[in-house]
Amino acid sequence: MDDSRVELGRKEEPLLAQRWGETLGLFLIVASVFLLLPQRTLHGVDGEVFLTWIEQGRHDYARHVAYLHIVGALHSMFSPFGMSALQSLLLASALGSGFAAVCLHRTFRLLAPRPFRSGALPAFAAMATGPCLYYATCAEIHGVFAAGAGAAWWTFARLLLAPSLRRVAVVGLCTGAAASIHAFGHVLLPTLAVASYAFGGPRRGLSTRWWLLAVGLHWGVAVLVATLLGAGAGGQARDAFEFCARHLEGLDLSTVPEVMVREWLIPCAPWSVCAVVGLFVRRARIWSLATLLGLLLHLPVTVLLLGHHHIDEGGAYLIAVVPAAVMAAVRLLRWREFLLLTVAGFALSVAAVMPQWKDPVAPEFVSGFATIHQQQKVALIAGRRYELDGVRTSVPGAVVIDLGAALHLWLDERERGTTLALWFDGWWGRFQEAGLPVLLSATALDFFVTSPEPAVRDFWDGHVPTRYLVVPELRGGFRGAFLLPLPEIGNR
Repeated sequence: MDDSRVELGRKEEPLLAQRWGETLGLFLIVASVFLLLPQRTLHGVDGEVFLTWIEQGRHDYARHVAYLHIVGALHSMFSPFGMSALQSLLLASALGSGFAAVCLHRTFRLLAPRPFRSGALPAFAAMATGPCLYYATCAEIHGVFAAGAGAAWWTFARLLLAPSLRRVAVVGLCTGAAASIHAFGHVLLPTLAVASYAFGGPRRGLSTRWWLLAVGLHWGVAVLVATLLGAGAGGQARDAFEFCARHLEGLDLSTVPEVMVREWLIPCAPWSVCAVVGLFVRRARIWSLATLLGLLLHLPVTVLLLGHHHIDEGGAYLIAVVPAAVMAAVRLLRWREFLLLTVAGFALSVAAVMPQWKDPVAPEFVSGFATIHQQQKVALIAGRRYELDGVRTSVPGAVVIDLGAALHLWLDERERGTTLALWFDGWWGRFQEAGLPVLLSATALDFFVTSPEPAVRDFWDGHVPTRYLVVPELRGGFRGAFLLPLPEIGNR
C-alpha cells in the first residue's frame, strides 16, 4: 500500500485538544534524565568560549543569535540560587532536548504506522542517537537547537496530515525560530520542503506557493529576532556568510566520504543505515528519499566547515535529519526488529559518549589550582586540553589557556617573521596588564623543557633566562611554575 494513502486515513486531534498533562510529564522526565546524566568536559573551544561569555554577561553572538540570550536568561533567573554559568549552559541543553523529545513523540504519534502509533519508541530511538544524546548533556548550542528542530518536525507532521495555509505558515515560523538558535536551522525549512515533495506534497495540496509563504515567514522571524536581540536585521546572515567565506579556501571535496562516515553513518547508526536500505524497499522509500535529500542539503556546509580540518562534531550539524531516518526505519522494520536496533543504537551512543562522563583531570589537580585561584587570580597555561576542561568546569571565573591552541596562533605569526620569543612576550604582557600572573601547569612546563623544536629551544634556553624567572609551584595535587618578570622577583 502507498505510504501517502496510509497517512491520509489518519485522524488527528486538534492542537488545543492534545493531552498536555501527559506532554508536560514526558518533558520533565526526559529533561531530568538528561540533567542527571554526567557530563564533565567542554565541547572543544566553543564550549569554553560560551562558558566565558555567560560568566561575563556577554550574549551578543550574531551567528547563532538567540542561543546565548536563552542561556543568559536562565543564568539570570537561577544564579541568585547558586547556579553557575556551566550549569546554566547544561540546563539549557537539557531543557531544549527534553522539549525536542516531546515534539518528536508527537511527530511519530501522527506519522508512524500502527505498531509504532504510541510514538514513544521511535522518539526514544531518535533522541538516543549519538549527536542527540551527547548534545543534550553538553554545554553547546545543538541541544537547544534540537528544540527548534523538534517543533518544526511536529508542525510539519500536522501539515502532512491536514495541509492548510495556516499550518505551512506555522512550519515557517518554527524553522525561523530554530535558525535563530543555530544558523544551520536555515537549512531546516528546505529539508522539510523536499521531504513534502518526496511525500507527494503537490498532489496532496501542498502547493509551491504555500512554501514560498513559509520562506517569507521563516526569514521574517529570523530577521525580527536578530533585530530585537541587537545583531541587526542582516547581522546573522552577514556573520554566517563571512564565517563560511573564510573557510572556502580550504574546501576539500575529497573529504566528503570521510565527513559522511564520521558525521552521519557512525553517530546516527543504525538509522543512517536503515535510511539507505529503505531506498530499495517500497514502503520505506519515501522517507529514505526524504532523508537523502535532507543530507544533500546539509552536506555542503558540513564538508566546508569540518572536512579540511578533520573536525569531529559527532553529527551535530545533522541532528535535524535524524527524524526522517527514524521514520524510514519504522516503515522498514517490524516492531521487535526496531526495538532491538534501538537498544543497539543506544548502546553505541552510550559507548561514544561515556568518555565524556569522567572527570577530565584528577580532582586533586583542580582543588590545588582552586586554592591558588582563591588567593590570587592567575592565567593558567595548560599543557593538555583535559586540564583546561577540568579547571573551567570546576573553578568559576578561572582564566585558562590551552597551550596547543595558543601555539597555533604563533604559527600563523611565524609566517610573517615573528619569533616565539617576541610573540610570547607580547602575549605574556597582556596578562600582566590585566593583573594576571602567568602560571604554567606541569605539562606545559614539560613541553618547554623537553621540546626538540629549535624555535622552542631558542625561546626556553636562550630567551626565558634573560627575562623571566621560573618559580616552581606545588599546591596539593597541582604542580607547575610561575613565569615572573625578573625585576619583580624581589617583590614576590
